[in-house]
Amino acid sequence: MTKHLQKQHKLVTKGQYIGIGMAIGVGTGTALGAALDNASIGPVIGTAIGLAIGAYLDNKAKKEGRVI
Repeated sequence: MTKHLQKQHKLVTKGQYIGIGMAIGVGTGTALGAALDNASIGPVIGTAIGLAIGAYLDNKAKKEGRVI
């Protein structure tokens, strides 16, 4: 049922974008850390950016009434 609502009505679960943002942020941050020759700072920066973007998108979905 939830999959139907997500697919057909473009609804999202609470915290969905934060999880996606953090996952993408860690991956991107790891690559950034490797490029900067500092493996510890890259994932931290990536996670922070992913968390900020995810929180923004979750808040936007909540305001639009698209949260299950």
